[in-house]
Amino acid sequence: MSILNFKKSVLLPGVALPGGIFSVHSSGGHCILIIPEYNMVIEHRVNTDKRGNKVTTSEMGHLTRLILEA
Repeated sequence: MSILNFKKSVLLPGVALPGGIFSVHSSGGHCILIIPEYNMVIEHRVNTDKRGNKVTTSEMGHLTRLILEA
């Protein structure tokens, strides 16, 4: 697990996040993002049983931006 304490996430390009978040990133695009300041948890899973299925960090960043803007 990594603790990110900066505004721009290296793991989620283009996403501005508050300090003190926790994130776990795994192969294929599995991701858990915990944002205590927003009382929010985002979990993204990928069916990696199918060959070629994956989500890039750019795609996860886009999804996270959409969720935060909602």
